[in-house]
Amino acid sequence: MTAKSVERDVAISELANHLERDLMPCPAGRTALLTWIEKSWLT
Repeated sequence: MTAKSVERDVAISELANHLERDLMPCPAGRTALLTWIEKSWLT
């Protein structure tokens, strides 16, 4: 794993935590969001 991918994973985790805590308390919403982020960032 490169430093850049680790950095990206940390940023995604922080974003997901922020959204989960502040905007999307629904677990299904968080799962959908993470799926969308993965598709958007990894393609």
